[in-house]
Amino acid sequence: MGSSGVDFTLEINYSLATLTGTLATLTTSSLGSAAANSSSRVELFQGGRQVAQAAVKPNGRWSIPNLLPGKYAVRAYTGSGYTDLQNVELTEGEVRTLGFVFDPLPARAVFAFPNPARSVTTIRFATDLWPLEADIHIFDLAGSLVREFPGSSIVQPTPGVYHAVWDLTNLKGQGVASGVYIVMVKIKGGSDNQTAKVIKKVAVVR
Repeated sequence: MGSSGVDFTLEINYSLATLTGTLATLTTSSLGSAAANSSSRVELFQGGRQVAQAAVKPNGRWSIPNLLPGKYAVRAYTGSGYTDLQNVELTEGEVRTLGFVFDPLPARAVFAFPNPARSVTTIRFATDLWPLEADIHIFDLAGSLVREFPGSSIVQPTPGVYHAVWDLTNLKGQGVASGVYIVMVKIKGGSDNQTAKVIKKVAVVR
């Protein structure tokens, strides 16, 4: 019932899986590609525990290779926030490409200060998109254009943050009346020419 001098070898062959994709909005960031890619990353979780992460390359690509089949959750970090977790189930040898959807202009990142305004207010917004085209339009409640700020009049005090100063005058240089005004911020940029628009209100009190 026994044997001696016999060697046994147990061998299991797996074709490992790979997760890959692109963070298009960060291929060239307003922080500069080196700084952007040092902070942006993709994180992989299994069973609620982080098991791997991958940095984003200068061209926006990322890859997590050599994964066993199974269920995972994946999220990306842009340098300013996380995406929602995506659940994925990998099969043996699979190469899965994932896309992450970012809001390039979060509503919370657009506001005017001070608000209400008495003599001047600064319209501020933040976005990771680069290169960037932006403009700001201000309307009264009847929908008439009161003032506009093309990209050339929008300044960037810090990377990814933009300001336009409104002296509470209209297109003719006349002071506007007290009331509520609509501020519309529109942007376009990034490697995929993403667009976004946010509308906020500012009160003028004379």
